Parts: sequence; C-alpha cells; structure tokens
Amino acid sequence: MATQAGIHERRFLRLGGIDQFTQIRGDSTSNPVLLWVHGGPGFPMTFISRHYQRELEHHFTIATWEQRGSGRTRFWNLKHYAGIDQNNMTVDDLLNDMDEFVDYLRNMFHQDKIVILGQSWGTVLGWEYMQRHANKVSAYIGVGQVTNCLQGEILTAQTILPHVTPKQAEFLQQAIDHAKDTTCVEELDLDEFERMALIAREPLKGKREMGALRQMMLGLTSPDMGLQDMRWILTASNTKKLFATQRNLVNHLYYGFRIEDIAAPANIPLCFIQGECDWITPTALVKPFYEKLDHPNKHYVEIPQTGHSPFLDAPQEFSESVRTFLTTQALSKIDPPSKS
Repeated sequence: MATQAGIHERRFLRLGGIDQFTQIRGDSTSNPVLLWVHGGPGFPMTFISRHYQRELEHHFTIATWEQRGSGRTRFWNLKHYAGIDQNNMTVDDLLNDMDEFVDYLRNMFHQDKIVILGQSWGTVLGWEYMQRHANKVSAYIGVGQVTNCLQGEILTAQTILPHVTPKQAEFLQQAIDHAKDTTCVEELDLDEFERMALIAREPLKGKREMGALRQMMLGLTSPDMGLQDMRWILTASNTKKLFATQRNLVNHLYYGFRIEDIAAPANIPLCFIQGECDWITPTALVKPFYEKLDHPNKHYVEIPQTGHSPFLDAPQEFSESVRTFLTTQALSKIDPPSKS
C-alpha cells in the first residue's frame, strides 16, 4: 500500500513475461530508491528483511524481487503457469527482468536513477547491470562482492589447511585439486565440494556471525514468513536440488564471472561492504581487488568479526555504512547521517 508518506507493497509483477514476487518498503516515497538484489542463486531473504533494512527504510525506498526460479516467484508460477520452464533461465533472463523492475521503480517514483545494492550472487547481477545500464544507476554497493567464486572457495580451503587434522588436510587437498580441474558445474563432485566448504569455513567464522539456528528463528518469528518461504528454504538447503534448478546461473557464478573483466563506469560511485570474516566471497580477495581498482569514486568498508552477511550480523553498523556512503559520496538529497 502506498501513501503520500510511505509505502509497504508486496505483490506479483509481470517481469520478463512471468509473474515475480516483489516487495517495496519505505517511510517516504520521496526518498531515493534502492534496489536490493538478493544472493544465491536462489536465496531471497525477503521474509526477514525487517531485521536488516528497517533502519534504512527511514531514508530510502527499498525494493527487492524474488528472482526467476526462486522463492515465491517459483512456487507461484508452478501453480498458475505450470508450462513455464524455471530450470533453464540464464543470466540474461535475470538481467532483463531486473531492467524491467528498475524501469518500473523509476517510473513509479519519478526518479531517473536508482541505487543498486547487490548481495553475494546479487553482486554479479548488480555489477553486470551497472555496466549495461549506467544511465539508470546512481550508485553501486556490493555486499559480499563476488570476484572469482571458484578461486574464493579454493583460497578458503587453502587457508585452513595448516590448522586441520592430517585426515582432513588430505581430503581438502584432494578436493582442491579436483575443483581446480573443473570447467563447469557438471564436472564438480557436489558432495566433495560441499564438504570441502563446510570443513574450511566453520573454524574461520567471526564472533558476531549469525548462525543458521538463529537465522531460522529469525525467520520463524518474522511476520513476513509464509508457507512458500519455508518450502523454498527446504528446497534451497539441498545443494543438489538447488544446483539442478539454477544450473546455468551457478555455472556463470563459478566459471563465467570474473570481476576484473567488466569495467565499472567511472561516473558511478562504488562501495564494497565486507564482513571481516567473510570466507564465502573472501575479503582476502575483495580487498586486494578494491586496492588495485582504478576508479575515481571508490570506497571500502569492513565490519569487524562479521561474516558473509554483515547486514544480518551487525544491522546497525551496516545501515550506517550504507547511509554514510550514499550521503557523502553519491546522493546529495539524503539528510546527513546522525552523529549520535
């Protein structure tokens, strides 16, 4: 529902020829629009968005959509349009969907440009979208920025190697060698790859990192959690099922996207927000990329002892980082950040 003061809208929109679930929330429709592009592929967090974006809603109109083939979008189309193929979507499909949603938001709120905030997989879409449609983007924020996804998984396993048992080290080295030899997701031993990631990441977690149980409790107590959200969580928690429904996107994530191959437009302010202990999109890769990046308006924020989702682990610090960047570097119409 939209009013002169604000908006809280959750509905299906026709994007790219199919119905896709969208959410738009904010305290004032005159605020700048920020499009949050969720991670995965296939991991919308709309049902817990109150936890991490409520503070930002005072200053921005925040929109998101549950991408083609995932979440409520998937189940709605399975029920109402069973003939639609949701297992073979491409990156271009999602980028075209995104562009239609961006135009919808620009027209609805009478804004020429909007902020793009990508999270994890969403940084792949956001980075590529920014390069294709620079005239529609006022600023870019990458949270858990993908640089080279496969290299990141290997680096994480290599980092923990000296600190595990000899048996684990033998397994990790074998898994690393196998991963290095692959050229597509079909060549991955998914059981081995998933076990490698679990062994490597667990000891590297930050002290403030929100665990899976707390995330689940956050969802179960959220007023926005519905049956379809729970169904999708159960689906997405099975790596083989998820990869089967998102195969083209996963291939692009691990084997297609290399951030250094896509130049960021010089006129778009950039900000990278990393958890210090992010070992999914390793900060150890993102920070060197940022330091080498030749760009006139670039910024880097690292939130201590947080992981891949600093917006969950430290929502207040995260929100202030976003607002400070946009206030000082990108959008002059935002009120200055509070000094309290």
